[in-house]
Amino acid sequence: MAPPPQSPSLDVHSAPRRAFRVLITGFGPFRQFKTNPSWLAVKPLQNTTLSFGSKHPSEQDDHYEIHISAFQMPVTYDAVLENVPKLHLRPPVLPKLPLEHPVYIPPEDAGKEGEKKQAEIDAGSDLIDEDEPFLPLDPPPADGYDFILHVGVGGKGGLKVERLGHKSGYQGSDAAGKMAEVVAREPYNESKGEKEKVIRGFGVGYEGFEQEIHTGINVDKLVASLKESGIEHIDASNDAGRYLCDFIYYCSLAESKRTVDSGLNTKGTPTLFLHCPPIGEPLETKEVTEGIQRIVTWVCKDLAIQKQPKSQGISGATSDSTWIGHLLSFLSTAVQFCC
Repeated sequence: MAPPPQSPSLDVHSAPRRAFRVLITGFGPFRQFKTNPSWLAVKPLQNTTLSFGSKHPSEQDDHYEIHISAFQMPVTYDAVLENVPKLHLRPPVLPKLPLEHPVYIPPEDAGKEGEKKQAEIDAGSDLIDEDEPFLPLDPPPADGYDFILHVGVGGKGGLKVERLGHKSGYQGSDAAGKMAEVVAREPYNESKGEKEKVIRGFGVGYEGFEQEIHTGINVDKLVASLKESGIEHIDASNDAGRYLCDFIYYCSLAESKRTVDSGLNTKGTPTLFLHCPPIGEPLETKEVTEGIQRIVTWVCKDLAIQKQPKSQGISGATSDSTWIGHLLSFLSTAVQFCC
């Protein structure tokens, strides 16, 4: 992954008063992942502050800061349903950390290949000192986070920025061996040897939400921008997998919409999900961490642009109205010259 032209600076301290407030979650152990690659990439960003600069057409420098809070989410349906809705309250309610994770049990079919892969993952864990003092989360902003990013491990390949989450179709058991709630049962004929098929997903409390919820963030524009800046292994995706990654994404998107509908806030918290590959397939942990920083910075820059007056922009950008004004001024001058 090529370094950006201007990498955001990184510091570790408490949240500045006027910073963008960002919350990131990574997942805990499950299946062959005793140490989850998503948390390895997220943890270095816990209680850190990114900063980036920009210039208005007036040539006046502006400085923006982004404070990141992060925690590890257990790979269970219950943990998601218990904690994610609270993150979208006003003010948000953070879990008491660290959360309890199911006991890790290596898969029976892991074999020598599985043992080798786990050794690689454990080696990657050395990037983070597990004996370091636990950094408690800063108190959440009263009016909600500016951006929430969930990160989980996917298959081989690059980073995958997910466009949407799904309400149903969760047929796999979580790290605790539990299944998602049964939300429907399909008709079947027992006399013909057919077995009952149940549909699992979001039930009580989510009846009014659609089957698919898309993020309000322009994923295609984000991905294109990061590719142009040098990130080679990143793409957009429409399939978050219908496991815990998809589950947490749909839950967070739904709760953001619920915040708007409840009148607690005029705008829900922008929410996104990022899939990272297993370590070294092809990205290393540090590359994934850098990718997360770049995504967070891009989203916050976009939010900053939205907050600016129409005549101003970020990083030298000007609004359509400003360009129209320049064009009319030029045409007026041209007419006077010709006449």
